[in-house]
Amino acid sequence: MADHFYNATKLSTEHTTTPKLHLKEDNRNKTSAPYNRPFTMKEVHTAVHSMRNSAPGPDKICPDMIKHLTNSNLKIMEKMISSRLSQELENSAALDRFQSGFRRHRSTIDNLLRLQQEILDGFAQNELTVCVFFDIEKAFDQINKQAILDNLCNLGFCGNLAHFVLDFLTDRNFRV
Repeated sequence: MADHFYNATKLSTEHTTTPKLHLKEDNRNKTSAPYNRPFTMKEVHTAVHSMRNSAPGPDKICPDMIKHLTNSNLKIMEKMISSRLSQELENSAALDRFQSGFRRHRSTIDNLLRLQQEILDGFAQNELTVCVFFDIEKAFDQINKQAILDNLCNLGFCGNLAHFVLDFLTDRNFRV
Protein backbone atom coordinates (compact mmCIF):
# COMPACT_ATOMS: atom_id res chain seq x y z
CA MET A 1 0.00 0.00 0.00
CA ALA A 2 2.86 2.39 0.84
CA ASP A 3 4.40 1.70 -2.58
CA HIS A 4 1.08 2.61 -4.20
CA PHE A 5 0.97 5.96 -2.35
CA TYR A 6 4.56 6.67 -3.32
CA ASN A 7 4.16 5.78 -7.02
CA ALA A 8 0.72 7.38 -7.42
CA THR A 9 1.88 10.72 -6.07
CA LYS A 10 5.39 11.04 -7.46
CA LEU A 11 5.67 14.29 -9.41
CA SER A 12 7.65 14.61 -12.63
CA THR A 13 11.25 15.78 -12.23
CA GLU A 14 12.37 15.81 -15.87
CA HIS A 15 14.07 19.21 -15.77
CA THR A 16 14.98 19.53 -12.11
CA THR A 17 17.84 18.30 -10.02
CA THR A 18 17.53 18.26 -6.26
CA PRO A 19 20.01 17.20 -3.63
CA LYS A 20 19.56 13.67 -2.40
CA LEU A 21 17.70 13.62 0.91
CA HIS A 22 18.65 11.21 3.66
CA LEU A 23 17.71 10.26 7.20
CA LYS A 24 20.16 10.31 10.07
CA GLU A 25 20.90 6.86 11.38
CA ASP A 26 19.36 6.42 14.79
CA ASN A 27 20.37 3.62 17.13
CA ARG A 28 17.13 3.88 19.13
CA ASN A 29 14.49 1.38 18.14
CA LYS A 30 11.40 3.50 17.50
CA THR A 31 9.45 1.06 15.36
CA SER A 32 7.04 0.38 18.23
CA ALA A 33 6.38 4.09 18.90
CA PRO A 34 2.70 5.09 18.55
CA TYR A 35 3.35 7.14 15.41
CA ASN A 36 4.88 4.10 13.66
CA ARG A 37 2.10 1.57 14.27
CA PRO A 38 -0.02 0.45 11.29
CA PHE A 39 -2.98 2.68 10.45
CA THR A 40 -6.40 1.47 11.48
CA MET A 41 -9.58 1.65 9.41
CA LYS A 42 -10.94 4.10 11.98
CA GLU A 43 -8.05 6.48 11.21
CA VAL A 44 -8.70 6.12 7.47
CA HIS A 45 -12.41 6.76 8.02
CA THR A 46 -11.73 9.81 10.23
CA ALA A 47 -9.24 11.26 7.70
CA VAL A 48 -11.63 10.81 4.76
CA HIS A 49 -14.60 12.35 6.56
CA SER A 50 -12.60 15.30 7.91
CA MET A 51 -11.58 16.42 4.40
CA ARG A 52 -13.18 19.65 3.24
CA ASN A 53 -14.56 19.94 -0.26
CA SER A 54 -11.88 22.31 -1.52
CA ALA A 55 -10.36 22.91 -4.93
CA PRO A 56 -8.73 19.96 -6.68
CA GLY A 57 -5.02 19.43 -6.17
CA PRO A 58 -2.34 18.85 -8.84
CA ASP A 59 -3.92 15.43 -9.46
CA LYS A 60 -7.20 17.18 -10.47
CA ILE A 61 -9.10 15.18 -7.84
CA CYS A 62 -11.48 17.01 -5.49
CA PRO A 63 -11.64 15.79 -1.89
CA ASP A 64 -15.36 15.11 -2.42
CA MET A 65 -14.43 12.65 -5.18
CA ILE A 66 -11.97 10.91 -2.85
CA LYS A 67 -14.67 10.41 -0.24
CA HIS A 68 -16.66 8.42 -2.78
CA LEU A 69 -13.83 6.63 -4.57
CA THR A 70 -11.04 4.97 -2.67
CA ASN A 71 -9.14 5.13 0.59
CA SER A 72 -5.76 4.71 -1.10
CA ASN A 73 -4.97 8.32 -1.90
CA LEU A 74 -2.08 10.39 -0.62
CA LYS A 75 -4.39 13.03 0.81
CA ILE A 76 -5.83 10.45 3.20
CA MET A 77 -2.39 9.20 4.16
CA GLU A 78 -1.23 12.78 4.77
CA LYS A 79 -4.21 13.41 7.06
CA MET A 80 -3.47 10.29 9.12
CA ILE A 81 0.25 11.05 9.41
CA SER A 82 -0.46 14.69 10.23
CA SER A 83 -2.89 13.63 12.94
CA ARG A 84 -0.36 11.28 14.54
CA LEU A 85 2.53 13.72 14.27
CA SER A 86 0.46 16.59 15.70
CA GLN A 87 -0.67 14.43 18.61
CA GLU A 88 2.90 13.36 19.40
CA LEU A 89 4.22 16.93 19.15
CA GLU A 90 1.47 18.23 21.44
CA ASN A 91 2.00 15.40 23.95
CA SER A 92 5.77 15.91 24.03
CA ALA A 93 5.50 19.70 24.42
CA ALA A 94 7.96 20.10 21.53
CA LEU A 95 6.08 23.11 20.17
CA ASP A 96 6.51 26.62 21.51
CA ARG A 97 3.54 27.63 23.66
CA PHE A 98 2.99 30.72 21.50
CA GLN A 99 2.89 28.85 18.18
CA SER A 100 -0.63 29.09 16.86
CA GLY A 101 -0.34 28.13 13.20
CA PHE A 102 -1.15 24.55 12.21
CA ARG A 103 -2.37 23.65 15.70
CA ARG A 104 -5.77 22.40 16.75
CA HIS A 105 -7.97 24.94 18.56
CA ARG A 106 -5.54 27.79 17.85
CA SER A 107 -5.39 30.49 15.23
CA THR A 108 -3.67 33.73 14.30
CA ILE A 109 -6.29 35.52 16.40
CA ASP A 110 -4.52 34.11 19.48
CA ASN A 111 -1.37 35.97 18.44
CA LEU A 112 -3.32 39.15 17.69
CA LEU A 113 -4.93 39.04 21.13
CA ARG A 114 -1.53 38.54 22.75
CA LEU A 115 -0.15 41.51 20.79
CA GLN A 116 -3.14 43.62 21.85
CA GLN A 117 -2.51 42.70 25.49
CA GLU A 118 1.20 43.58 25.17
CA ILE A 119 0.23 47.00 23.74
CA LEU A 120 -2.31 47.62 26.52
CA ASP A 121 0.21 46.57 29.17
CA GLY A 122 2.76 48.94 27.61
CA PHE A 123 0.30 51.85 27.76
CA ALA A 124 -0.55 51.06 31.38
CA GLN A 125 3.14 51.08 32.34
CA ASN A 126 4.10 54.09 30.14
CA GLU A 127 6.34 51.84 28.03
CA LEU A 128 6.75 51.63 24.29
CA THR A 129 5.69 48.48 22.50
CA VAL A 130 7.52 47.67 19.28
CA CYS A 131 6.27 45.08 16.85
CA VAL A 132 7.89 43.84 13.65
CA PHE A 133 6.02 41.83 11.02
CA PHE A 134 7.67 39.69 8.36
CA ASP A 135 6.04 38.64 5.12
CA ILE A 136 7.97 35.57 4.03
CA GLU A 137 7.22 35.30 0.34
CA LYS A 138 7.16 31.81 -1.13
CA ALA A 139 8.13 30.26 2.20
CA PHE A 140 7.02 26.78 1.14
CA ASP A 141 9.07 26.96 -2.06
CA GLN A 142 12.19 27.95 -0.12
CA ILE A 143 11.97 25.36 2.66
CA ASN A 144 15.02 23.20 3.31
CA LYS A 145 13.67 19.67 2.99
CA GLN A 146 16.76 18.12 4.57
CA ALA A 147 16.24 20.33 7.63
CA ILE A 148 12.72 18.90 8.00
CA LEU A 149 14.14 15.37 8.04
CA ASP A 150 16.94 16.34 10.44
CA ASN A 151 14.46 17.98 12.82
CA LEU A 152 12.20 14.92 12.75
CA CYS A 153 15.13 12.71 13.72
CA ASN A 154 16.37 15.18 16.36
CA LEU A 155 12.90 15.13 17.93
CA GLY A 156 13.05 11.32 18.01
CA PHE A 157 10.66 10.60 15.12
CA CYS A 158 12.24 7.63 13.40
CA GLY A 159 11.04 4.48 11.70
CA ASN A 160 8.08 4.34 9.33
CA LEU A 161 7.03 7.96 9.79
CA ALA A 162 10.47 9.35 8.95
CA HIS A 163 10.77 7.06 5.93
CA PHE A 164 7.34 8.13 4.65
CA VAL A 165 8.34 11.80 4.98
CA LEU A 166 11.63 11.06 3.21
CA ASP A 167 9.78 9.37 0.32
CA PHE A 168 7.22 12.16 0.25
CA LEU A 169 9.84 14.95 0.09
CA THR A 170 12.12 13.27 -2.44
CA ASP A 171 11.92 14.92 -5.88
CA ARG A 172 8.93 17.10 -4.98
CA ASN A 173 8.09 20.79 -5.16
CA PHE A 174 5.56 22.43 -2.88
CA ARG A 175 2.64 24.33 -4.40
CA VAL A 176 0.49 26.75 -2.47
